[in-house]
Amino acid sequence: MLKLITFISLVFLLFNAQATTLTAEQASKVLNLPNTLAKQGKFEQKKYFKVLSVPFVSAGHYQQDAEQFIWATQTPVPTTLTFDGQNLWQIDANGQRTQLPLSESFIRVINALVTGDILTLSSYFKLSATEQSQCVLLAPIDKQMSMIADTILLCHANNMLSIRLNEPNDNYTEINVFPHAENSSPKE
Repeated sequence: MLKLITFISLVFLLFNAQATTLTAEQASKVLNLPNTLAKQGKFEQKKYFKVLSVPFVSAGHYQQDAEQFIWATQTPVPTTLTFDGQNLWQIDANGQRTQLPLSESFIRVINALVTGDILTLSSYFKLSATEQSQCVLLAPIDKQMSMIADTILLCHANNMLSIRLNEPNDNYTEINVFPHAENSSPKE
C-alpha cells in the first residue's frame, strides 16, 4: 500500500511539474505583454550580496536599434555597455573604450529580458508558470546560461518589467525596467 501511495504521489508531482511548463506564446499571455514593447527606457538595478546589509543600487537607461544594444549606467558611476552584434564594449566616464570578453548569448539574453522578447528567452530557458500573477519563472537550459542565474523571475505589470536574477551563493539582483515610447529620449 505504501508503494502505491508513493507511486501516486510521484505521478502527481511529475504531472504538476509538466503542467507548469509554458510555451513562449503562453508565457507572453501570462505576462500580458503588449505586441510591441518599447526598445528603450530606464532601469533601476539593486544588487544584493549575502555579506552586505544594503543593496548596491544603480540606475540608467537602455536602447536597442537595428545596429546595437546599449546599457548605460548613469549612477553611481557612469558606464556604458554597447553590443554591436559582434563585440561587447565598455565605455567609462572618461570615454575610454574597452572590448569585453563576454559571450554573445549573455547579451542576447539581457536584451531579451529588458525588451520582453519571450521567444528569444525560450531558446535559452525553460519557461514555467508561477503562483504570482503576470510572472514567469525562467530556468536555464544549459550550463552557460546558469552562469547568469540559477533562475530568473520575470514579471510585467503597470508597463514595468521586473526581473529578479537568483544567483549562486544566495546573492540576487532585482532590475526594474521602465520602457517608454520610441520618440522620447531615454536620457531624461
